Amino acid sequence: TSQVKARVAGERGLLEGATGQELTGYEIHMGQTTVDENSPVFHVFETPDGRVDYFDGTINKQGTVMGTYMHGLFHNADFTNHLLNFLRRRRGLPEKQSTAAEKDRQYDRLADLVRSSLNMESIYKILDSGISQ
Repeated sequence: TSQVKARVAGERGLLEGATGQELTGYEIHMGQTTVDENSPVFHVFETPDGRVDYFDGTINKQGTVMGTYMHGLFHNADFTNHLLNFLRRRRGLPEKQSTAAEKDRQYDRLADLVRSSLNMESIYKILDSGISQ
């Protein structure tokens, strides 16, 4: 794996309006992929070794399918909001701006649902006893 910094290079479909947006992530790949030079997704400009200059990923002509070696993309809130709003617009839904606070609220809702669906007292007893079930 290798940490990278990149900018959105694609201009169509899922990426329309996000061109130039800066992202951080990490690459995991082996080998080399050859793609149409007119369909890059990201322009990688920095790795732990310093400044670099190469493109990563590809997007289909309709702009609806994208592939990349970059992982952790959804940790970039602006990029995630952009993609989700693209999908919302395609479905005729209103756009939203998710925030870290909203994400925390959703995790709290999930935790409440898990707690209300399980017998937590029994789970804690099993954990405390060291018995493997």
